[in-house]
Amino acid sequence: MKSLRVHEHGGTEKIVIDEIPEPAPKANEAVVKIAATSVNHLDIWVRGGMRNISLPLPMVLGSDGAGIVAEVGSDITDLRVGDRVLISPGTSCGRCEECLSGHDNLCREYKILGEHCDGTDAELVAARRDNIVKLPDGMSFNDAAASSLVFITAYQMLVEKAKVQPLEEVLVMGASSGVGTAAIQIAKLHNARVIAVAGSPEKLEKAKALGADEVINYSTEKISDGVRRLTGKRGVDVVFEHTGQATWSDSILSANRGGRIVTCGATTGP
Repeated sequence: MKSLRVHEHGGTEKIVIDEIPEPAPKANEAVVKIAATSVNHLDIWVRGGMRNISLPLPMVLGSDGAGIVAEVGSDITDLRVGDRVLISPGTSCGRCEECLSGHDNLCREYKILGEHCDGTDAELVAARRDNIVKLPDGMSFNDAAASSLVFITAYQMLVEKAKVQPLEEVLVMGASSGVGTAAIQIAKLHNARVIAVAGSPEKLEKAKALGADEVINYSTEKISDGVRRLTGKRGVDVVFEHTGQATWSDSILSANRGGRIVTCGATTGP
């Protein structure tokens, strides 16, 4: 079957279409025929290589995938061939204290598909049953494939770490990104007031459509000045930060006394 792989780090020219063996499911796995995948910033980091981090190569790229169950392992009784499903990108041992307490991302064996092991950019992917989620009838493969990695990341940041509360003010940096659009929706689900930051009117309109209450165009206004304007100089309760060097000073200046800043990366540098 065909897959997208990198055999060495570098630019986009390092991505090759490879023929690899079709997977056979273990007893607790199902094979999914992939209908849609997505591209995350993580794919860029994996392809280009990350400083002081050794990744196994060759690597099938892709952390997100949605499709149709093609084969089911012998221990699985609640999936059928033909079911529409989403593959969740995080895998863990399922046995340790962290896994059993619901903190599987803290498992010593935690891995992300397409980073620590082969990912979803292939025609067929074998995944453990606990990494497979049935899709509701109204959700397309494209929407599903664009959701999993960014939503579990944003949920961990806002709900598990920042513990966002109703009526709190949340500043979402990079609001038009995958993780940013997820953050807007999760914050609104928790009845917070969302201030979204992006660099163009088109991106800000999208943020509003997703539920943002206020927006700041960083190309025309300093972010921390916009926050002071929109919060009566108080600052926000939570800063959702993931861009790094370009916004870090504004993130600190935008938080109120006792505010929380959560981050998952630094796409513009440390």
